[in-house]
Amino acid sequence: MKTKKKIPLLTSLEGLRALALRQHAEIRRLIALSDRDFLTKLLNRRGFDREVGSVLDQMRAQAHAAHKRRDVPKNFSIIFIDIDNFKWYNDSFGHACGDVVLEKFSFFLQKHFRATDYLCRWSGDEFMLGLVGASHTQAERSVEGFMRLLAGKRIILRCAKKKKKSQAVIVRASFGIASVYDPFRSRPVFDMRSLVDKADAYMYEQKHRRKIMWKR
Repeated sequence: MKTKKKIPLLTSLEGLRALALRQHAEIRRLIALSDRDFLTKLLNRRGFDREVGSVLDQMRAQAHAAHKRRDVPKNFSIIFIDIDNFKWYNDSFGHACGDVVLEKFSFFLQKHFRATDYLCRWSGDEFMLGLVGASHTQAERSVEGFMRLLAGKRIILRCAKKKKKSQAVIVRASFGIASVYDPFRSRPVFDMRSLVDKADAYMYEQKHRRKIMWKR
């Protein structure tokens, strides 16, 4: 009767360790995919909440720490951006062209902002940016620079809805900014929901003012 060959214990442990590492890498890959918007490849809302929430938690801890860490940003600004009249693109050219606008807009965001910033497709035609280390003034300058970049770009829409020919369009957007350390407030704000709400309110205030100007 043949006896089964015994597998050395060391080899078995090495195999289990290698399997665990592969499984861990696969889990990390799946988590990364679940944090990304499928169309724009930017962070989705879940990924933005997780990444930015972690930064704000570090800043909150830093504010009460005796020894300051150099790797924790001294400020953090959130920018809420909404594409103006996005419904017009869908109604005039079809939803496929609306997707093209979102993809191109996302590409322009990545081209202008830093790799260390957090860029997110928040919902529909709304985008959220997290600018690491940026004060309110710096964030304002950066987003105004982006708006100038956007104004100089033409997006070609070639959708066939209603037999329309190709058309070059300019995309415009409105924005609002909220910073952890704001010169107009006496205390810092480390709560992301509060920052998002403030940036959202300022963005709609800007959009409302622009609509009034257009009607004049």
